[in-house]
Amino acid sequence: MLDPTSLVFTNAVVLTVVTVMLLVARIGMGRSSAGVRTWVAADLAFGAARSFAIAELINPDFGPKFGFLVVTGSLVMIGLVLHIHALRRVLGKPETMLRVVLQCAGLALLFGGLAASMPSASQRATLMSCAIFVMAAITLRTVWPLRRHWGARIIGAMMMLAWLFQGVRLGALLLGLPLGAGHLDDKLPQIGIEPLVVDLVVALFLTTGFMLLLQELLRERIERLVVTDALTGTLNRHGLVPPLTRELTNAERYNRPLSVVLFDLDHFKRVNDVHGHAMGDAVLAGFAAHVTAMMRGGDMIGRWGGEEFLLVLPNTTTGDAKLVAERIREDIAKQAVTQGAPLVTVSGGIASAHEVRDRAHAMLEIPRKKAAQSGGVEGRRTFAGSRRGRPRHGSSARLGALRQQAVVAQRTMQGRLASKRQPGIRYCIATASSRAPRPCCK
Repeated sequence: MLDPTSLVFTNAVVLTVVTVMLLVARIGMGRSSAGVRTWVAADLAFGAARSFAIAELINPDFGPKFGFLVVTGSLVMIGLVLHIHALRRVLGKPETMLRVVLQCAGLALLFGGLAASMPSASQRATLMSCAIFVMAAITLRTVWPLRRHWGARIIGAMMMLAWLFQGVRLGALLLGLPLGAGHLDDKLPQIGIEPLVVDLVVALFLTTGFMLLLQELLRERIERLVVTDALTGTLNRHGLVPPLTRELTNAERYNRPLSVVLFDLDHFKRVNDVHGHAMGDAVLAGFAAHVTAMMRGGDMIGRWGGEEFLLVLPNTTTGDAKLVAERIREDIAKQAVTQGAPLVTVSGGIASAHEVRDRAHAMLEIPRKKAAQSGGVEGRRTFAGSRRGRPRHGSSARLGALRQQAVVAQRTMQGRLASKRQPGIRYCIATASSRAPRPCCK
């Protein structure tokens, strides 16, 4: 048989354990532990409320004459406000410390003053239910943007449980329905089992959900760093290959067009030599930002290596991809990609998925013919071809052919540009004050 005394002690122990676990989990998180201190401060406020309840159990005359709900309710309000601010810190919307302190003190004084002025325990219980009902709704709204994470879902579920429970209690109090024997005597032993059980469940899973949320956000941040180029903020090769392979597979399965454009910044080494590597980094970052701003929804860009960028254009034919590439090339040539940077030009190559499929099928015909020729002599259990090993099938072979075709087209374009230059004269990158290429000494 559960009794209020055992539940209060159990609640205090559970809250202490999960708070210590949260502090231990904070070690090594670094910037990903945003909001932990605020959340721990909220748990300390809840712990103070439970300590006051334990003191009330030990000595019934310990609390003030107007009832322990005034003190514990004020502490609970402080804890709920701090939980909300901890979640806001996780969302990257922190408030100043002064504002947090003023909100906590103001809400605690408001609740304490209203509760102390009420003559009956029934009115104080109604005020407590109303306050928790509103604060739980605000917490649900705060955690809603993080609902894709399981930790946020656990927090939301606990707030929903508290919200529903307090809503039922509030309706019963307003209708004058009985909530348990002696409940409204405003003494802890007479509160009843149900609120303490709900409090135990919420205390156990609320902080656990916050710890899980921090772990998920940390893992998400690490995964994002792995697939993101640190300089330009675009995808790197590790991040670009999986979605490109997926798009290539979908293009083949559903017979949809897919094109890629491989951009290369012309004479980028000269930018580093003349203007310094810091300016070269700024040019790369500015070019990536410029192309990103021109992309459609669903397009992808990644730094393929060095000064090469690969633009993936789903549902785009070769002709449309050429128009996109030309528009980007013209915009880059007209203005500097970043303030103070020299004007640069780009060249590139375009490849489409249907062309790669045709080429891949033609390449596969060679080992098939050789296998047919050797089948009559050596049998059918042999592999024949120009190289040893199995012929490459699947998305990896198509992806390699797609990239190779773009490289060939890019080098062809660069060769055409080089053939138009004056023989024996090197061209430098034009500066911001002179857009025309200027000849340099040999």
